[in-house]
Amino acid sequence: MPQLGLGSGGLEGKEGREAICTALRAGYRLIDTALFYRTETEIAAGMRMAGVKRDEVFLCTKVLQKAHAADAQVRDSLKESLRNLGTNYVDLYIIHNPRAGRIKEVWSLLLKLREEGLCKAVGVSNFGVAQLEGLRQAGLELPEVNQIEVHCWRQLPEVTAYHAQRGMQSA
Repeated sequence: MPQLGLGSGGLEGKEGREAICTALRAGYRLIDTALFYRTETEIAAGMRMAGVKRDEVFLCTKVLQKAHAADAQVRDSLKESLRNLGTNYVDLYIIHNPRAGRIKEVWSLLLKLREEGLCKAVGVSNFGVAQLEGLRQAGLELPEVNQIEVHCWRQLPEVTAYHAQRGMQSA
């Protein structure tokens, strides 16, 4: 997983496609999106405009929060993202945040989608130690990645220490 990536929230329309194209031509190789952002089709178009092959770009997208309501909706959410992105897999598929509910059930479904090859890795976003421990204590495999906001004004030492202890990546 590349260390530097482009977040695509707000990159809609022609300007979005051009921004994505420019970033890819400048060397960015990780594009982070979510079905909720409505930028997945712009990402596919930006990749085509940049002339970058699919296997050269690390694509991360997220489960729609409303998809947590039913098992089939989780799969449908990923399938819609795959259609939008013009690919048959994503590199990383993430639960957007723990507030969406049914976390253990949805996490189990993500593991299944990974087994099926629809995503290469699975992770979570905005999870704290309590949510991660809940997965572990339920006997579930821990996420490969927890996408969290960390910078000089927002440090999460307990979360990043947990990641280090458990072999998880902070993104």
